[in-house]
Amino acid sequence: MTKVICHNANVNRSDNKSNFMSSGGPAVLTGLANPAVIDLFGFDSAHGEVLLVMNEPRAWDGGDEQLHQLQEKFNAYASFVLDGEMTSAHPELAGKKARIELRCDQMPPEPALALLQAIHDQLELQEIKVEVVVRAEGSCGEGCGCHSSTATVAGGTSS
Repeated sequence: MTKVICHNANVNRSDNKSNFMSSGGPAVLTGLANPAVIDLFGFDSAHGEVLLVMNEPRAWDGGDEQLHQLQEKFNAYASFVLDGEMTSAHPELAGKKARIELRCDQMPPEPALALLQAIHDQLELQEIKVEVVVRAEGSCGEGCGCHSSTATVAGGTSS
């Protein structure tokens, strides 16, 4: 079971660390289109991992803009974990392994998969897992596990 620590957390880059994980205020655009927001941040007690989720509800268009947004979102998530901002805001997570999931409705196209592989290879060196979760057609929505498949970008596992 995953304990949600923060949903739609704002990751503003400022000197005021108290604003870093602020989830108050008006609704914020999430997904790849907004790299300044962690879409879902929690602790997966079943696997003993910090879970950071990014959602891509849009269809993959194969365009450069969407690839750039994917890269920027991963940069923000990696920075949050590696630069100590996560453990500063949540000291109870110090020493925990991290997993970043990209959740989308379709399998990403080849250019996105190539980028995800490169990201996976770099983050693996930092002991951060990267997974792509493709929600199958007919999915019950976020949190549904009955129709989704999970793939490790390295071409490893699929369930």
